[in-house]
Amino acid sequence: PISPSARVNSAALGKRLVRRFMHERGATAAPTERQGMRDATMSHVHALNVGAYATKQPWTISTSASLVEARRIMRDHHVRELPVVAGGRPVGLVSLRDLRLLETVADFPLDAVTAEEAMVKTSYTVTADARLDAVAEHMERHKLGAAIVVDDEGAVEGIFSVGNSCHALADLVRRDA
Repeated sequence: PISPSARVNSAALGKRLVRRFMHERGATAAPTERQGMRDATMSHVHALNVGAYATKQPWTISTSASLVEARRIMRDHHVRELPVVAGGRPVGLVSLRDLRLLETVADFPLDAVTAEEAMVKTSYTVTADARLDAVAEHMERHKLGAAIVVDDEGAVEGIFSVGNSCHALADLVRRDA
């Protein structure tokens, strides 16, 4: 399996941009402090939730499906992360980045590898009403590229990715401009 530490820390970029933006606007926190979105000048961020920015995604893949199938689903539906499910519940995540890495370094075909073998097992799940700032901070701290959004029963509703967090950041910057 691909280690979560092997993922590029692009979530940290969004957080650094928020801190720099706050600093340039005269916020009390310096851009190097870990206050990030907790600063009083950005208090309206706390009212936002992940559901407002998450990609509504019914696409999942079973643990026994091959990575060829995962690649096909990602291509057909233009998604970069695919929750892996067992018994209707998410058990991991396969990303396009993981697939590309396996394609370049492995000497075996993708149809010989199952989603369960390639998935990141330490996936992060949240509900749509989770606070945007708390989820983004958790993703940055743990170097995660996405959070799986689940309903009250634990079934997959969507994905909140680094791309979604950049969309949220752009909206916040526009509001404060």
